[in-house]
Amino acid sequence: MVIDFVGAQDGGLVFFGDAADPIGYGSTVEECAEIIAKNGLASQVSGSSSMDFASEEGFENDDDAMIMFRNAIKLSGV
Repeated sequence: MVIDFVGAQDGGLVFFGDAADPIGYGSTVEECAEIIAKNGLASQVSGSSSMDFASEEGFENDDDAMIMFRNAIKLSGV
């Protein structure tokens, strides 16, 4: 199932596809990259507001969830 939505949760990222059920959760860049590589990304991926307020979801800074997501995409090779 292609990833089309991502959110920050418990210091990691949770990935969703067409269904409301999560595709996967990664707490490291490497785990997130594996999920992305396995499932692929839709042409447009939306993010929950938790991505903007990541410090409320276990990240040190608000930008850290987006940084993790970008690094995971690069590492995944997608």
